[in-house]
Amino acid sequence: MVRDDKEAVRWWRLGAEQGCRRCQCVLGLKHRDGSGVPRDYAAAAHWFRLSAEQGEATAQLGLGSLYYEGKGLRRDAAAAERWYRLAAEQGDPVAQCNYGVLLTEDKGVAIDDAAAVGWFRKAAEQGHAGAQSNLGFMHWKGRGTPADLVRAHCWGSVAKAGGAQYAESLLEKLEPQMTRRQLQRSRSMARDRMAGRKRP
Repeated sequence: MVRDDKEAVRWWRLGAEQGCRRCQCVLGLKHRDGSGVPRDYAAAAHWFRLSAEQGEATAQLGLGSLYYEGKGLRRDAAAAERWYRLAAEQGDPVAQCNYGVLLTEDKGVAIDDAAAVGWFRKAAEQGHAGAQSNLGFMHWKGRGTPADLVRAHCWGSVAKAGGAQYAESLLEKLEPQMTRRQLQRSRSMARDRMAGRKRP
């Protein structure tokens, strides 16, 4: 299997060196993950950048993450914001969620809770459980959107069904604050959403 991975990397590298943006992106992923090659974040950043500059959304996301985490590159929130945004604008739900998170933090990029809610919503509607949980949190706290316990609980429930790590904790905090009627409405909304019937 190791030999097969190394052989695959050889072919991806040939394509990457000829300018194939998908090949460059895959090579970036291989270096980032240590698959078929030793893990090397600087090499990952090199290949991601070549691909990202040609418009490959997965590479834009990968490069943004390296800047955000400071792996293989100097940590740079503004650069992370740029690459996350480009990938998010192409519809990548992970980038949309990551971009939303960045916009809620005070880490070198201006906080914009309303924009963050918009990006969380785009990712949440594509089924990204982390974004669904984040959207529930924003509705709970009234950050970037009016506070709404029913919508917060609805998104938390959908996120929990999708396996989001913090959704259970969100629901545990919300439920004592809610009336029985609010809980019934939220659960009905969540069922509709999970069945593909969107409700506000």
